[in-house]
Amino acid sequence: MEDRGGGLECLAKGVWFVTARRVLVDEHGEDALARIVHRLGVDDSRPLLEPFASAWYPETTLQRTMDAVSVEVCERDPERFCAFIEACTVVGINRFLRVVLSLTSPAYLLSKMPVFWARHRRNQSRLEVELGARSARLRYAGFPFFGDPNYRILVRGILRKTLEISSGERPEVTIRDYAHDRLAVDVFFATLRLSGGT
Repeated sequence: MEDRGGGLECLAKGVWFVTARRVLVDEHGEDALARIVHRLGVDDSRPLLEPFASAWYPETTLQRTMDAVSVEVCERDPERFCAFIEACTVVGINRFLRVVLSLTSPAYLLSKMPVFWARHRRNQSRLEVELGARSARLRYAGFPFFGDPNYRILVRGILRKTLEISSGERPEVTIRDYAHDRLAVDVFFATLRLSGGT
């Protein structure tokens, strides 16, 4: 579970730790948080115990935290872990932003995904989005964590819930291809038509 990208250390925005802590305590109880903290140890549990939304933390700490949640709360069930990520997404999008998202087209939101990704990641990766009539393909590259299944679930859960809030339709989100440092994801809407597609 280590960064194999070399170069500058990959960093993740602290908002993930803030929302994860809230979901853990509100939906799973203090005991679940205590089990995860015990599993992580003193150094890796600090961002979860005292998270700052605007701070930057090592991506490897986030990786170990997600693994601990997957084991201790979700029993390594991918669907349960995806549900946890979706719950974190809802908490992370405050009420005002949920209203804004509901007024934004999914096509526009998808086109802005590279900006959102860059605001929550530092020293790594790029994201390209191609829009079709009812579908989109997102290509992530240069991010050395996609060999970890939790990161593929993370991307699926965030995309699915964010686009559902925006559109009112729950899209199908499918991992099409991946390697340790790249990921291709397809988003498909059964009824909604995306603008700008053919």
